Formats: sequence, C-alpha cells, structure tokens
Amino acid sequence: MTRDSRGRMLTEILAFPDNTLEYLHDWVQWLFPLPETSPFNSGAPVIDFATACAFRRSAALRAELRHSFLRMLAFYGFREDREGVVRIDALRWYRQAANWWMSMDHNHLRITRIIRCLRVLGLEKEAEAFFEALRRASGRYGSGPGARSFMFWERAATRPLVLAPEEE
Repeated sequence: MTRDSRGRMLTEILAFPDNTLEYLHDWVQWLFPLPETSPFNSGAPVIDFATACAFRRSAALRAELRHSFLRMLAFYGFREDREGVVRIDALRWYRQAANWWMSMDHNHLRITRIIRCLRVLGLEKEAEAFFEALRRASGRYGSGPGARSFMFWERAATRPLVLAPEEE
C-alpha cells in the first residue's frame, strides 16, 4: 500500500472527520490524481496513460476510487441512491454546505479535480451524476458557487480528457 508524502494511508485519510478534510489541503491530490502536476502539491501522484488504462481495466481499482468519491459526496452533503443518482442528503446538506456552498471557496477546485479524476480513471457515470447534482442544487438553493466555478465543473465533466478544465 502506498502512503502519501506525510506517511498517511488511503484508509486513514478517508477516516478523517469532516473538519480535518476541510482544513487540510494536501490530501485531495492523492485521493483524486490528475494527468497534470498539482500546483499546490507537487509531490502528489500524476496519472500517466498506463495508470489510466490500469484503472479502466481493474474493477478493484475503480472500487477504491469510488469509495473515495462516496466519502466526498458525504463531505459535501450529497449521497448516491440505489440507481446511481447523486442526491442532496437532506440530513447533512445545510451543515455541510455551510463550508463550501458560496461564491468562492477552495472546495470548488477540489470538486473540479474530483469530477475530472473520475472521468480520467473510468468512473464517467459517477462524474456525470455528481455534476448533475451540483446543477440541481444550484437550481434549488440559488446563491452559492458562481458561474466561473460551474464553468470549470462543466468543463471537467464534458470536455475531451486531453484538455484540462483551465485550458482555453
């Protein structure tokens, strides 16, 4: 099992309480790596073609990534139903959304990363379901993440994977 640059295992990071996930900023790049080096955590893994192919071939690897995704859904106040639809978790939404459902927040960058990572590593349906849940939440709760955040989320969810969301 691989440890992150601070010696933590995936299971340890996933067990962090929500307030730890909120205030630490060096874990998301390990749970949701991208093909580009992170400007915030240069020691985090970078997905190469062989890694992307391995995830797409391995149900076990995708299951581990999915486990991380489900943890983050709970962190943001969402849940996945039996049909794979991501929904607002009415019991958690208001408490969780208070941390990130605003016009500008570092969690918006995390969400972009999560959506793109899911797509790159073979969990396209989950990425699409998360993006659609964010759109529904915007329609339901109005004020929150701005148009710029939604633009990046949409790019992460829909653009060709060779293009990073920030590329013009």
